[in-house]
Amino acid sequence: MVKSNESNINLPSLFSKKVFRIPDYQRGYAWLDRQLTELWEDLEDIELVDGEYRNHFTGTISLKQIPLSEIPETDKWLSNNGFYFYDVVDGQQRLTTLVILLFELIQLWAEGYPDKKEELQKNYIYREYSDDLRTYLFSYRETDNNYDFLLSEIFEDKNVPCVDKVNIYVNNLRYAKSFFKDKLEKMELGERIKLFSKIQTALVFDVKYIDDSVDVQAVFETMNNRGKPLTILERLKNRLYYLASKCSPSNDVTLSINNVINKSWKIIYSQLGMSELDAYKSQEAEDEFISAYLTVIRRPTYYSFSEKEAEKKIFEMFSNRAQNYPLHYSRTEVDDVEMEPKVTTSKIREFVLDIADFVPNWCEVIKGEDNQLRKILCMSSSKEVKLFLAELLRLKDVNLDLATECINLTEKLLFRNSIPGLFVMDERTFATKARDLHTGDKKMDDVISDLKERLAEPCIPSNMVSQFRNLFNYVRGNIGYHRWWGLRYFLMEYEEYLQKEMKEPVPHVSWENFFDISIEHIMPKNYSDNWQPEMDEYKKYKQGLSDDDSSKSERILLNTLGNLTILMQRKNASLQDSPWVDKKVRYSTGSYNEIEVSKTVQWNQDAILKRGMKLLHFMESKIEGLHFNEQEINEMLFGHEQYAVGISINPAPMLET
Repeated sequence: MVKSNESNINLPSLFSKKVFRIPDYQRGYAWLDRQLTELWEDLEDIELVDGEYRNHFTGTISLKQIPLSEIPETDKWLSNNGFYFYDVVDGQQRLTTLVILLFELIQLWAEGYPDKKEELQKNYIYREYSDDLRTYLFSYRETDNNYDFLLSEIFEDKNVPCVDKVNIYVNNLRYAKSFFKDKLEKMELGERIKLFSKIQTALVFDVKYIDDSVDVQAVFETMNNRGKPLTILERLKNRLYYLASKCSPSNDVTLSINNVINKSWKIIYSQLGMSELDAYKSQEAEDEFISAYLTVIRRPTYYSFSEKEAEKKIFEMFSNRAQNYPLHYSRTEVDDVEMEPKVTTSKIREFVLDIADFVPNWCEVIKGEDNQLRKILCMSSSKEVKLFLAELLRLKDVNLDLATECINLTEKLLFRNSIPGLFVMDERTFATKARDLHTGDKKMDDVISDLKERLAEPCIPSNMVSQFRNLFNYVRGNIGYHRWWGLRYFLMEYEEYLQKEMKEPVPHVSWENFFDISIEHIMPKNYSDNWQPEMDEYKKYKQGLSDDDSSKSERILLNTLGNLTILMQRKNASLQDSPWVDKKVRYSTGSYNEIEVSKTVQWNQDAILKRGMKLLHFMESKIEGLHFNEQEINEMLFGHEQYAVGISINPAPMLET
């Protein structure tokens, strides 16, 4: 029997004879500093009027009674004592926050509180049947991924094993506990007593009880928590629960499907939440994942689903009229469009099992713990590349050798793609290849053949010369090789080569810190103080150039490949323009690039040319079929032969008359 709705009830009335559970279809705890601060300031602003604190409306709590059959055996003793168990359909963020605040207040209990500590714990935290049997008045359902964390870490229950768990929701719970603990520990006892009184008497709620005849998931789907819209994954999970209940032939089948959904979403959330993400980055990670996964099971309008298009498609797939929507999207009108299959328990089951199977591989890619995957993502971290790598990781269980070969070819192709003039494939097509592999339309042998065919396309150095020459034509900002987006990666590849050449066991620069690596001019841009003789040596061959071309020649020498090196760490900025004798000492303890440079006796135009040539020959060794002649090397390094080292552009001598 459903109770009547209640209005303007305070916290003791709200908790009277009730046990609250967060149902499985709810997301985890999502409040952050802004919401916690708003609540704290609301409490501070509650005024005392005529000896009583003014009521503060705290929101609506929507509850649905849990059937006796769903109450765990260990908790039924409390049900037998007149307590009702409820799922919190709406309002869980507010309730979770208030319970954490109450717990921290009770932990700081001292003489002067309105009730004894034991009474306060009984009213708001837990009831004890015996020394080893305790029922919490507020918690997640036992099947929830974060149930044990809430009890052991937030409620400090030593009888519950502590699980070292990291995901966005436990991070938020941990932060809320720390937030209130810090605030309360700074308060005097009298201030805490006033706060406790405000919470118990001034906060009022409306309570709505949801009838059994109402589809609770449909109700939940229309609700948002305070300022925090549900993510696609959260709404999808609820949608699947709802549809499972609609298309299941029996309650047993519904429960079975719900268990599969639960297990799959536990895997998804635990995987996606393994890094210390803030809430907004977490939502971005979830949305990117669902759009990537959808790309391998459905064809988007273009190469991969955008987050917005994925949201539209996913709810077409799982709607009451899914069969009215096309299976795949298309850029043009297509006759005889294949339609989505109708939603059945089989469709739901296959989907949730497959997405749970895909997510660990996706997360292995984005975590970047494997050095080769990390290197590939340093070249391209596009969604298309990431999902292709994730699919290859999934297929490692099918054929390790072929999957490994495919990953190696991917690295080679992206490296070639990174060099201007050698582009061979739009990397967005990796999304199509991933989908073909996932659906079984193509085998890894097919993909390997295609990648090899693309890598076998002829290398045309003249195309590279033309592309790099354009980089020297800029007059503002960086010019030349500093404008090549693949430069950092190329120098890191050379760093690995030098480490092997020097037979050193330990890297000096890590791929983990790739995006923190800086690139320095060896002969500095501000050369006039300490490097004027070296520049004069170069310029004496360029006296026949116009003023503009003469100025350009300086910029080219400073920004050509041979004059650039990666730094092991950010050096003291005051040393950047130092003379060679000082830089040489500094470089001798740096990256292997720096160490190699430090072995040069004098850094001048000849050293710059020599190093540039060595780096281009290294590039040749990395790309099959790439070979430069002497003129191409000069033009690759200096744009035009007239700017090359050792090429004289002196004015013709005057003839005697």
